[in-house]
Amino acid sequence: MQHVLLKALAAKRAGKSFSLANTGRKIMGKTSGGIIGGGIGEAIVADEDIGTLADIAKGTSLEPYALTMMDKSTDKEGRDEAFRRLKNRLKFGTEGALFNLALIGAGKGFKKLEKLIQKVLMNMLQDLLQKQFKKLD
Repeated sequence: MQHVLLKALAAKRAGKSFSLANTGRKIMGKTSGGIIGGGIGEAIVADEDIGTLADIAKGTSLEPYALTMMDKSTDKEGRDEAFRRLKNRLKFGTEGALFNLALIGAGKGFKKLEKLIQKVLMNMLQDLLQKQFKKLD
């Protein structure tokens, strides 16, 4: 038993011990943490009067594909009503997380586009300056 304890202490000192906190940090980065946290936050504050973006598809040909559409039935009671409310919160949170993911993806895309445009403009400016200097020679 003492041998196992000594090995565990040596691994901890070397930074090689197993820790749930370290495992969580490796799995959950800033982006994924923000997306999941945003979804959980939206699920907590969900209100059935607000609805989801999928509710816009109600009555259209897209309705079968609107997975996050709220269930607004009033005929349920007890456990069925509690399950309906919980399901609506999960739908609201899921849609919020996906919306946050789309915003982050768009932001990263715009950042790449900005770098590309800067590179192209710098190349054009260098070419223009080289032509002007050649004219002066």
